[in-house]
Amino acid sequence: MKPKKFILPFTSFQDDLAHYLDTKTVVISLFGMSSYQRRSCKAGLVDEILEYQIFKTSVVDDPDVNPDTMSCIEGCYSSSQKVLFLHLRGMFDTHSLVKQYQHLKEEMSEKGYLSVWAELKHSYARALLFLFSISHVLIVNHPSPCLDISYIHLFRALDTVRLKLQPSVSEALS
Repeated sequence: MKPKKFILPFTSFQDDLAHYLDTKTVVISLFGMSSYQRRSCKAGLVDEILEYQIFKTSVVDDPDVNPDTMSCIEGCYSSSQKVLFLHLRGMFDTHSLVKQYQHLKEEMSEKGYLSVWAELKHSYARALLFLFSISHVLIVNHPSPCLDISYIHLFRALDTVRLKLQPSVSEALS
C-alpha cells in the first residue's frame, strides 16, 4: 500500500493514523537547505527507501509554504516499516524564497529587513524545535559539501530551549 503524504498541522490525524498509535514508531525528520533545482525537496532519499515518489511527485510539482511562517512540515507514515518521515520546507530552501519573493519584498518595505529576517528565523526555529522534540533521527541536507556555520548557533539556541521545554513536551506526549 502506498503511503499518503500529509501536511502539519494534520487535522485528521486521529482518523487516518489512529490505528498505528499503539505501535512503536521511529520518527525520521529531514531539514536543511536545498538548491533551486530540487524545488525545496530534501527527501529524495525517503522516496528511494519507500520506492514511491511521496515528497517529490513530479517534474511540474511546485511546492509552496505558508507565506506567514515561511515553513511547512510534510509527513508520510510507512506502516510496513513503522517509520514516520517528516520533511521541513522553509526559508533555507531557495525555491521557497524565490516563490515568496514578492510577499517578502512588500513586508521588508513595511517592517525592514532585520525585523522580517528575525521573524523568519523565529518561525523556522519553532518548526525545528518541534522536529527536535519528537524525532528519533534528524537528517540535515545541504547543497554544498561544507556545512553552514549559522546552523551551529541555531543548534545551540535550540538545545537550550529544548532542555527547558522537555518536561512539558514529555508530559504532553505521554
